[in-house]
Amino acid sequence: LDNNEAVQSLLFALSLAMSIVPEEIPVAYSSFMALGAYQMAKLGIIARNPSTIENLGAVNIICIDKTGTITENKMEVRVIYDYENDLVEEMGPGFQGKNVLRLARLASEPVPFDAMEKGIAEACEMYMPGEPVLKMIYEYPLSGRPPMMTHVYNYGGTRVIAGKGAPERILKVSKISDPEIRSIRQKMEAMASRGFRVIGVCSATHTGTYPKEQDDFNWKFEGLLALYDPPKKGVRQVLEQWYGAGIQVKLLTGDFPGTAKNIAGQVGLRHCEQDVTGDQVMQASETELRQLAHRTALFARMFPEAKLKLVNALKDGGNVVAMTGDGVNDGPALKSAHIGIA
Repeated sequence: LDNNEAVQSLLFALSLAMSIVPEEIPVAYSSFMALGAYQMAKLGIIARNPSTIENLGAVNIICIDKTGTITENKMEVRVIYDYENDLVEEMGPGFQGKNVLRLARLASEPVPFDAMEKGIAEACEMYMPGEPVLKMIYEYPLSGRPPMMTHVYNYGGTRVIAGKGAPERILKVSKISDPEIRSIRQKMEAMASRGFRVIGVCSATHTGTYPKEQDDFNWKFEGLLALYDPPKKGVRQVLEQWYGAGIQVKLLTGDFPGTAKNIAGQVGLRHCEQDVTGDQVMQASETELRQLAHRTALFARMFPEAKLKLVNALKDGGNVVAMTGDGVNDGPALKSAHIGIA
């Protein structure tokens, strides 16, 4: 017998033995799953349930997060827009948007652990050494949709209030006119089209008791800050392997659509010309969402509820869905997917 015939004969013999003694099937099944788990463990992958290994071979859609999944999660401040001076500047010696950068740092955690806040802190150390360290006396944690956060400091008896967050939210709470908003949005889109993550920065003055909601401060729009988080090396090749295996890939990110589209193009995501937002996902009926989910690969400004609803719609369409992500906002979708990869 040649090698191919020997393998076929062995498989035939095993099938015959299993049919004669069917009680061995559970043992064989468990053994095969254990072998699969062993092979995955050698690759550094721990499967919590045997069914995960079985589902892995049937996956036909993979939903991926952007930040930290297909990107390095190492952010660097690249561009600052100073609203007061109507000035867009690339970062470098002598840049003038120091107030925007300073306020962004004040609106970050004192000891940053998030990649974005680490990038802001590093830019401050590089371009604004010797900035006084202020003591935070009150904070509003990251919240809302889209999110923002606010920190209050005491500086020489004066309250310094700094906020940062999604530009749409910062523009909404600030007191500026519609024509100015349109102009700022054009700058946002220009930054996002270069693959930058864009955040808005604002400041306020306040006396008396703090308002219940951070939106209720008398906010002044200060500007925009753009950070770059480069794609990981080899991501394009990984996506090509998935496509070659007949697997569809969907990108689910909380970032601005322009940012997501640029990064998607860099890593070779197919069918990313059109995007759908989290709000559109939530407003769509079950039938509409199944259609959107089938023909769309890029989903931007996604929040936990939207990611969960999309994954459920893909499952309802008869797909076997894997979800990858490393953020808290990915949690519900990771749990709902047939395979959650964290």
